[in-house]
Amino acid sequence: MHVMVDGRKELGYEFRRWYDWIFSPLLGMLSPALRPYVTIDPAAEEVVKHRTTHYALDLLYLSGETIPAESLMERLARSFWFNTQNARGVRNRLRLVTFLLDQELSRLLSLHTEEPCRLLSIASGSARAVLDATERTLKRLPEGSVHITLLDKELAALSYSRKIAEQKGLTGNTRVSLSWVQGTAESFVRSQNAHQNRLHLIEMVGLLDYFQDKKAISLFEAIYQALNPDGAFITANIVPNWEQKFVSRFVEWPMVYRTHDQLASLLLDAGFSSQDLTFIYEPLKTHVVAVARKPK
Repeated sequence: MHVMVDGRKELGYEFRRWYDWIFSPLLGMLSPALRPYVTIDPAAEEVVKHRTTHYALDLLYLSGETIPAESLMERLARSFWFNTQNARGVRNRLRLVTFLLDQELSRLLSLHTEEPCRLLSIASGSARAVLDATERTLKRLPEGSVHITLLDKELAALSYSRKIAEQKGLTGNTRVSLSWVQGTAESFVRSQNAHQNRLHLIEMVGLLDYFQDKKAISLFEAIYQALNPDGAFITANIVPNWEQKFVSRFVEWPMVYRTHDQLASLLLDAGFSSQDLTFIYEPLKTHVVAVARKPK
């Protein structure tokens, strides 16, 4: 098992700021009664209104830039909201997952030259990391193709990711086959197993934050069975941090927080081997990303 904190400057990470040591713990002391003052910014208001959804997460990814902030008070509220350690951490997670998907896609395309690389994104949401990584990989590699299945239980999320894929020109790319499937994680993965449809790469980032251990292990077992030998599973979990109380109590966005050791325990119980696990923290250590490979 390998554990590291990533700090590659070329990924454009947002790093810790001097005031985080004071500011982040104080956030946990804020009363929910103050929420209307913080959500003066319309983008922040949308995050709170749609918390736990793909839309709220994508607003955090984009720092709320898709919604104009017109007044001085709105801009000040936005500066506060989208620069908390958790907001920066989730953007760091996006950068890290995109990088790792790019790496794994490149590796798998070089190994499987006679067939498309089959990628499944579970609870795909906006699918930004998957689509960005695919775009990068195919631009860099002259050969190889990818079949991507984007799975989400919400039709709105599937429509959202379809628009992003169209904007990137991936829907018209002959080297990319895209499928959008409405369904739940474990039932879909088990259906793939029943039909012996082996997958080269499975990505599930965001969903694990809402699963208790027993449910997570059951899904991980199905994922392990679904992976092709030499395949990889990329997942992530939010980590206990100074702003946990702020997110849970003030924003009312409850999640299941885990360390890399706790996440490793779930993966090991599901059948993965310790030597095939790598855990990478983004620089703020609010999220840990796991790369779990299935041996030949």
